[in-house]
Amino acid sequence: MYSPPDDATRQRMEAAHVEAGNRLSTATSPPCAWGWNGRTISSRAGTDHWLRVEATSDDRVATRLPHEGIIGAENLPDAVPRPRLHATVRWTKDGWTYDADLISYMPQPVISQNTPELLTDPGLTDGWWEELHQALEVLAGVATERETVRTLWMRRSFPLFLGIDAPDPIERVTEHGDLHWANLSGAPLTVMDWERWGSVPVGFDAGLLHEHCLIANRAQRPDGSWYALDTVRLYQHVVAAGTLYTLQMTTEVCEELGLATVPREVTPGLRPVMEIAGIDQELIDWSATRRRRIEDVLEGITDDYIQKYGRLPGERARHGLAWWAAQETRPDKKTPRPLDQLLAWWRVSALLNFEQRMVDGLLQRCQAAGKLIRARVRPRVDTALAIVDVAAVVFTVRNIYARRHVLAETRRHLMETLRGRAYVPGIDSYIADRALQRYSRQLTVPQKGRRTPAPDQLSYTADFAWPARWWIAGTDGKPPRESTRYERARVASLTLQNAIRAALTAPPAVRDEAPAAASSSAAAPAVPPDHDHDQAAPHAVDHPGRDAALTPAQRAAAIHAHQQAAMPQEYLEGRTTDPATWMTSPQNLARIAALTRAAEARSRTVEEQADQTKQATQAPAADAVRQQQRHPTAQPDQGRGPGRVG
Repeated sequence: MYSPPDDATRQRMEAAHVEAGNRLSTATSPPCAWGWNGRTISSRAGTDHWLRVEATSDDRVATRLPHEGIIGAENLPDAVPRPRLHATVRWTKDGWTYDADLISYMPQPVISQNTPELLTDPGLTDGWWEELHQALEVLAGVATERETVRTLWMRRSFPLFLGIDAPDPIERVTEHGDLHWANLSGAPLTVMDWERWGSVPVGFDAGLLHEHCLIANRAQRPDGSWYALDTVRLYQHVVAAGTLYTLQMTTEVCEELGLATVPREVTPGLRPVMEIAGIDQELIDWSATRRRRIEDVLEGITDDYIQKYGRLPGERARHGLAWWAAQETRPDKKTPRPLDQLLAWWRVSALLNFEQRMVDGLLQRCQAAGKLIRARVRPRVDTALAIVDVAAVVFTVRNIYARRHVLAETRRHLMETLRGRAYVPGIDSYIADRALQRYSRQLTVPQKGRRTPAPDQLSYTADFAWPARWWIAGTDGKPPRESTRYERARVASLTLQNAIRAALTAPPAVRDEAPAAASSSAAAPAVPPDHDHDQAAPHAVDHPGRDAALTPAQRAAAIHAHQQAAMPQEYLEGRTTDPATWMTSPQNLARIAALTRAAEARSRTVEEQADQTKQATQAPAADAVRQQQRHPTAQPDQGRGPGRVG
């Protein structure tokens, strides 16, 4: 039903299958049936038997108890149709423990041979359903102490997946525990795979069988083999998938309508969002009702946090409070409406709040703003700067990361750089792979006897300098706040990019020494040779018909002009918390200096108070010592050696 994950697992399990046949004195015949993740391998043995071998790493092996699993199933009533166990053997080899079971061969095929899910109508009769119902009733009356589905798992999973508490108490009954369509045969009925039978919540088997009628947790590889989807890994990639959707959708809309995007800072210190250029701020504020509700709730719960703990929330606490505010203001799901109806409702609402000129001329104003931006921003991505920017940002934000984090940051970089322009397909994967190759260090170490982790399961880190934290002065009466991880990441990225630009624009004699100098000054890895600036590379960026290759100095100037053109006017005027603005704005520098002086003064005051307290505590003890030295206490036989009698 499944396929082996890799050739090493295939060879190891096939060798174990042959050895099991030798140990049980039976001959196996192909084809072999594989279990999940290559843990089991089975095939026909002779004419009347079926040989199944299961592998478990030595650090996870457990004793096979006589009343559990396929061994304990031998004691079930005959009214439960199942294969019979004829022999079993266990052995250990190279860090693995193998359990081989020789069971009866069932000539009738299972209902679903390639997947546990029911993909077609099996045409089952009423008699078959009655037979299954009777078998499950008999099984429910068998006493067992084994909990197949644990109570702790249910109490954790109900709130996590269903949003409700688990029932208390939990009514239990003995059931199969893995009842799906690949474990059931047609007429006559036979129930396969008895490794998980035991105590489960009432209705577990029925619910599991019904679930496999609705959800196909299976996908087909390009080679035609089937494998199970890992929902945990799918959920881990949700951010990378979301950034790909946003990048693709934004690019298609902007290319089709001649629009462009601009970054807009929604929350100070967090990453700006990319929006269509030319939309009036009044329309944005009118539409962003949810944002206003979140801000109102966030202000209240932040005040409660300060009163409870007596301090401002840190970065992690701010993220938690923001999530809490978002949950508190989450609206109920609305009834789906046709798109034409939604557009008509939006137009009527906009006309009631704004004049008709603002509503009717919206597309034309956006196209005019997009034309200006497109004239300044060319469809070009400098992969060398993109690689170092992505690596520095991901490392500073996460410290330890995986490829999916780098891929998501790469797509955000493309959105911020191209501003709605079309991009070369595959450039996101190219930049992500080069960032991992050139600036990252793998932390995951394959374990002996374990399956080699997939590329998306590897963890990495980098050797960039860890940027120091700083405080940012508040505005409009708000208290100062600590710099966020994203703000520190932008500073780290700009530092490394400036080192690359300096290496590009330096004379040939100096350029050879620039990487080492940049690394020593920034305490970061040496800037590698800048091969990615060769614009002839397939992913290095430009559409057909691009300009001729530029000199390093010309290219660096073009990159600077490109980034300046891509930066909105309010960024250039300093009305933002962008790191480049903090480093150049005299007002912000003065505020930071004042905060620094105040912090140093408070530190000196605390140290002086600590010294005074220490001196006050030590003074009485010192007086007692001096007093004792002036008037020593006479001891018996003082000055005489041991054992002497006066």
